[in-house]
Amino acid sequence: SDSIGKDGLEKFYETQLRGTPGRTEIIKDATGLRRGSKTISEPKQGHSLVLNIDTDLQNKVYQSLENNIKNVGAKKGGAVALDPRSGAILALVSYPSYDNNIFSKGISRQDFDKIQNDPYQPFFNRVISSQYPTGSTIKPFIAAGALQEKIISPDKLINDPGYISIQNQYNPEIVYTFSGVKPHGLVDMEKAIAVSSNIYFFTVGGGYKNQQGLGPSRIKKYLGLFGWEQKTKVDLPGEFGGFVPSPDWKKKFKNEPWWDGDTYNLSIGQSDLQVTPLQVAVAYGAIANGGTLYKPQVVQKIVDTSINSV
Repeated sequence: SDSIGKDGLEKFYETQLRGTPGRTEIIKDATGLRRGSKTISEPKQGHSLVLNIDTDLQNKVYQSLENNIKNVGAKKGGAVALDPRSGAILALVSYPSYDNNIFSKGISRQDFDKIQNDPYQPFFNRVISSQYPTGSTIKPFIAAGALQEKIISPDKLINDPGYISIQNQYNPEIVYTFSGVKPHGLVDMEKAIAVSSNIYFFTVGGGYKNQQGLGPSRIKKYLGLFGWEQKTKVDLPGEFGGFVPSPDWKKKFKNEPWWDGDTYNLSIGQSDLQVTPLQVAVAYGAIANGGTLYKPQVVQKIVDTSINSV
């Protein structure tokens, strides 16, 4: 399928998977009685798809996602699992979902409208199309950027008292406080990731006291390198390409300056950052496999049952 390309693959799905019906010419006499038949063309069996989806894993991910969504009182969500060695998508769940089998049996207009008009949008694929701030899942990528830029040693200890305070540059009497969940004390990079220290990543991302930060431009650069500003080119339609905010963007579209607080919030995956669950999974795959961003694929191969796979 790699040799076909995405556009060609979609066209191939449309024209080849369903096959071609055969054609027979019926021969009748002048009175309309059938006198025989003639085969014009033989029916051609359609191709088959072999997916990377693991059925057992798909079911387990669905159940786990459903249970967690109900436990936290949410209504919608998405989950994806992929093989970091190849980008093969092993499970992809958008919740709530629907039974695909109803289409093969011929769905009624009433049943279709019920799904279509559901306020929780079962037809909407949240794994590839929903736009979310990443939250703390961003932190290993901020750490990777900081290491690449050599602005901090992974062994350097930073104190996490549970908050940092920043004075307004124009009025020192105004103090802004950025908080973590709880104090973690002295943390190095490994521990900061393990305990998800907001204070450490505020410091590494935006800078604090004598510690230089990455700043918004370099954060944007490294998130872009991990694929958060472009489509993954998954073999599914409707993918969102991701968005990482910047000072220029904020000035242009919000007519507001970029503040230190914007950098701090971006450093922990908040602010106007918008990416998909699939983009996050692909980026983590690159960490797991040593640095390769694989194109994620649902389809393993297309099989021509009359010849071989293509």
